[in-house]
Amino acid sequence: MLTSNQSGLDQVISNLQGLANLGGTPYYIELIQVCVSQLYEDKKYIQRLEEEIEIDNKLIAERSRVLEAIPECTAHGSNCVPNALSWIKAHK
Repeated sequence: MLTSNQSGLDQVISNLQGLANLGGTPYYIELIQVCVSQLYEDKKYIQRLEEEIEIDNKLIAERSRVLEAIPECTAHGSNCVPNALSWIKAHK
């Protein structure tokens, strides 16, 4: 999943690489290279977080599907986990 933030991040990386290619003092070229490296690491981290969020969303959807299949708790409604656990134990 490529978000607009990542697309912007790719543009920043490209711009910084272009600046480094223009030349300048070794200090600034090295500084730009360090920034680019950090941005690549940040981009990888963002991608890992997005993958984790996608997995979490699937787990939440599955949990909701299970809770909806169990009769509602009279006190709390359809999303009552203790009621669901009791119902499952009673029907094993």
